[in-house]
Amino acid sequence: MKEHVQLIKRDVAYAFWVFSEQAAYLGLPRLVLFPLVAYIMGKENFGVFSFALSITLIIGMQPQMGLSTGLLRHFSEYQKERRQIFLGTALKMSHTVMLIIVVAGVLLSLIVGVLGMVMWNVLNCLIPLLILLYYENQFLLILTEMRFLRQFRQRALWVTVRSVLGVLCGVIGAYFGGAIGLSWGYLLGNAVVYIAVRFQYAPELTKVYDKQMATVLKSIWLQITIAGILAVSIPYINRIILGIYNSYAAVADFVAATTVIFLYLAPIYCFGGLIQSMLSQYSSMGQLSRRGKIYLAVILLLGSFVLPGIMYLTGSFVMRHTFPQFGDESVRLLKILIWLFPSETISCLTRPFVYQFFPVKFIPIINLISFIAILALALAIIPGYGASGAAWGYVIVNSFTALLWVGICLKRPLKHNIVGDAIQ
Repeated sequence: MKEHVQLIKRDVAYAFWVFSEQAAYLGLPRLVLFPLVAYIMGKENFGVFSFALSITLIIGMQPQMGLSTGLLRHFSEYQKERRQIFLGTALKMSHTVMLIIVVAGVLLSLIVGVLGMVMWNVLNCLIPLLILLYYENQFLLILTEMRFLRQFRQRALWVTVRSVLGVLCGVIGAYFGGAIGLSWGYLLGNAVVYIAVRFQYAPELTKVYDKQMATVLKSIWLQITIAGILAVSIPYINRIILGIYNSYAAVADFVAATTVIFLYLAPIYCFGGLIQSMLSQYSSMGQLSRRGKIYLAVILLLGSFVLPGIMYLTGSFVMRHTFPQFGDESVRLLKILIWLFPSETISCLTRPFVYQFFPVKFIPIINLISFIAILALALAIIPGYGASGAAWGYVIVNSFTALLWVGICLKRPLKHNIVGDAIQ
């Protein structure tokens, strides 16, 4: 009995710090920075910033996600010294690729601007956000080993410092320089924290490189990165097409609605991240303990019934007070997006098992199918139905994707040698 109590206390502590990290990583920018700068700059300028941000987020954290997935799948095979070399190899690979992505993105932006294909105010926001991609990918990759070691507290504190500084610098930038100042301020805040964490945890790691380990990472990296880019593109494709066919004001309304819906979905995303981190120390699905099965059932109940019920009762109030100048349109979109809860819950429960225990090839296949579906739907319905079409397209494709994840989990996982408690 005492042992079970200790395990429950440990699990609660893990969940608390994972929730804290996600609150800092997603909550502070979306629920503090976005409302403040929207008030300071106005709806149109906030729409310009959101449009530029959506372009960069299509790449976003996916390069490091592919590498961190490879690290988490194989960390258990190495002792501490070798794990450091493994991490250093990943950082070196990320450094090279991110430099190429950032330089190519900036040059392409300048060419597009000179040709007059996109307004310069959008490009002036886009360039610092592209540079930010390098710092953010390296920062999160350095912290990957903390997930394997279950050092959730240390990771949450670093992410919190980064988000707080990003919000402060972003608000100051928005006040003095509008959307462009916001972009440069947000870049500055993130860059400072990256430099600090690199000098504390990885001063020498960017100099090490192991070809054999790089081969292991490459076998996973590209597939996971492409899969991730396809997956995260789904909401951002909607925003970009909205900006092209409608207006930046419509983009702002859609961003406001998705920002609030993600507030209510945050607990489910946190549990999904926690499950993947816990699974990283195991080589097979094994046998779920009774406690693990209960956890999964509670999360399913929470995401499918409890959280959407809470959002139904309080969502309009939160929306009107978070983005007061956006009005009824964003509230209407929020009522459509409530149908995301069941599909997002199912995806968050099944995806960690697929990432850890099933062949990597399934992941880009699922996300490619989803990407094609959202692109086709967006092009078909957004020009005629605007933000409402974007919201319904998002719901439909996410429901379809959840069914695909479940379908993969019904297949036989990779062969394994270890049988144990997958959530222990």
